[in-house]
Amino acid sequence: MKNLIIDTNENSILFKIITKNSYYTNEIINCRENFDQLTSLLFKFLNKNSIELSKSDNVFINCGPGKFAHVRLFVSLGKALSVTKKINLYGFKAGFFREIDYNKIIKTLNKKKLKKNLIKPIYSC
Repeated sequence: MKNLIIDTNENSILFKIITKNSYYTNEIINCRENFDQLTSLLFKFLNKNSIELSKSDNVFINCGPGKFAHVRLFVSLGKALSVTKKINLYGFKAGFFREIDYNKIIKTLNKKKLKKNLIKPIYSC
């Protein structure tokens, strides 16, 4: 099972793949040019690391805090991947976790305490 995390902050855009045995990370500058090419940058990252998403995989999108346009773009990208690849789609709010530790988000999912709700992520910790 592969977990794709798409996250942004003031300075960077993060793509991260976490599998059972390894992880791959790509951090790019958060600028207009990169936002215009976001989809192609994501697919270049996946191809470079020979990652192919399948039905059993998950996509996690940071739903905030952050700029509205950024969150909206990431949600749209996540939904497109979910529909075309039949992947599970989850939203998380970085503010809910004291520190952004993506492994904790995946552990929360594995404990069945993360629900599929992209607009208002629900955590039952």
